[in-house]
Amino acid sequence: MHRNKFRTKAEMKKLITLILSFAATLGIVSAQDYSDAFERQKGITRITERTLCSTCKEKEHILTYIFDQSGFNIETQSFYNGEKIGIARHFWNKEGALQSTQHYRSTKSNGSTSASRSEAQNASKNATPSWDTTKISEEIRRTYAGPRLDKITWMEGEAQNVSRVINLYYDNNGKVAREEHITLPQSTHYHKTFRYAGDSIFIEYFKKDVPTGKGKKKLNKAGKPLYEATHNAAGVKIYECKNRYNPAGRILEQNIVETGIDGYGERVAQSGYDKITYRYDPLGKLAIVDKYVKGKVSVTDFYEYALATGK
Repeated sequence: MHRNKFRTKAEMKKLITLILSFAATLGIVSAQDYSDAFERQKGITRITERTLCSTCKEKEHILTYIFDQSGFNIETQSFYNGEKIGIARHFWNKEGALQSTQHYRSTKSNGSTSASRSEAQNASKNATPSWDTTKISEEIRRTYAGPRLDKITWMEGEAQNVSRVINLYYDNNGKVAREEHITLPQSTHYHKTFRYAGDSIFIEYFKKDVPTGKGKKKLNKAGKPLYEATHNAAGVKIYECKNRYNPAGRILEQNIVETGIDGYGERVAQSGYDKITYRYDPLGKLAIVDKYVKGKVSVTDFYEYALATGK
């Protein structure tokens, strides 16, 4: 049964994660970068993503992406039913690659603190959160070897305790051949390998070097995914996504089947949607995204763009 993803603070945190997980389709930095920052947008100072849920108790969530004069997304603000619940700042290197994202903590009027993305929405009406950008709740750092992304490190809290590391290894053609995940403090090791053949990518998943699943991606001529599927070690399909594009190469529709299990055999947050459709304005910018559950629209995202002066 489909669950309301807006009702609890844990589900709210999941919602934000899910919104960001679809970001690669919407023009955000590659999913390979595990990023929640928009790619460079020249001539735009702000993008507002307004999410309305027709079947949820809490109706509205807003993400605001702020860009500098060079078009880099330098800050993302999150609002939930009118209350700011999160701030993230993005830092870019001189080559224009995302180097770090910092999520900050809120300080309530009673002096206590709460994690920006999971607790602030539950602050009492008499304890309005303010945001202290000197107190980091989470930081995601990216390390490069030349132009290639080499490592991604997650650090929690002001003590900057490392909670997760991803190492990337490349083949002779410059394509990712192996992606290694380490979760801490348990020091659990996962990895997946990539094999390229024509328009297809074949993926194998391992936990502690034991095979746990296989996947396949099929790409169109522009290198965008047409089809993706993941099977567990027994060969049972646990995830499928089919994409359709318009002649300009923009995503029009996704049809999704998910079980909440990933290729490593671990539980992951589900989107809860079986179909997503995308609509664009006359200039080709993303305007409306409809997300379906059992054939009916459950959630709609609306996008608004603030243009730089003179653009």
